[in-house]
Amino acid sequence: MLDELLFDSYIPTVFYFSVYVSGFLGETSFTEVSGLDYTIETEGLSEGGSEATYQVPKSASPVTYSDLVLKRGIASRASQLGMWCINCTQNLTYNSIQAKDIMVSLLNPDSLPIRSWCFQQAYPVKWSVDPFNSTENKLAIETITLKHGGFTRIL
Repeated sequence: MLDELLFDSYIPTVFYFSVYVSGFLGETSFTEVSGLDYTIETEGLSEGGSEATYQVPKSASPVTYSDLVLKRGIASRASQLGMWCINCTQNLTYNSIQAKDIMVSLLNPDSLPIRSWCFQQAYPVKWSVDPFNSTENKLAIETITLKHGGFTRIL
């Protein structure tokens, strides 16, 4: 009930959000987050009369989740998130990847979450930097792509 009151009194904006990676403090400044989606493939069976036709799922595949993609200005060498990415990718053995839970929250003007999603057992699978271009004056952005074991809406 309180959740709906908070949500109904504020129209959410996509630019005010937070990201928390379990165990890392101060690593929450990101310019963009994407990958909050999932897909269920179904094979349908048409039913209905002449006025209405609809699909009744006959079978469904498991849920597939998109990768979680985090973008931010290139961080310092001391970045815990950056070191975690390096450790996961440079020491590739079955037990070397330490998965983390990641919470993404949409915030209201008081910095309180109005919607939150928890991505379970996330780990980095790609790191990249936007191209350097001497004719542009913009922030150098690093992109961290993470696989995960699914996400749940917790708020």
